[in-house]
Amino acid sequence: MAKFGDQMSTAGEGSLSKECAKLLEALTFTHGLSRIAQVDEALQKVKEQMQANIEVALGNVERLQQMEADAEQLENEAKNWHSKTVEVKKVMCWKKWKTQLLLGAIIVIILIVIIAPIASQINSASSSGSDGN
Repeated sequence: MAKFGDQMSTAGEGSLSKECAKLLEALTFTHGLSRIAQVDEALQKVKEQMQANIEVALGNVERLQQMEADAEQLENEAKNWHSKTVEVKKVMCWKKWKTQLLLGAIIVIILIVIIAPIASQINSASSSGSDGN
């Protein structure tokens, strides 16, 4: 400033010396570039952060799609399991009825085997007792 101070007081409007114009251009260029560089650096950081956020969002979408596929698969497996349990329940119910019928038939046969000789003895005893009266 000291170098150009005297000239500044006597200079008219829009009249810079070539030396002063070069210095002003150099200062503007240097300081302007540093500000542009700061803005560019901030812009790069924002851009990188946005790219990272987009990657995270895409990863979340992929995980969500995988979870949906897994949920659908589990739902299908649950439906299959339910239908198989209904089928097994029916089969077990029939086995229970068959077992009970078989057990009932065996009990009836055992009772017939036990009661038939007793009934025949009672019948023959009453026949021989009525003949003697």
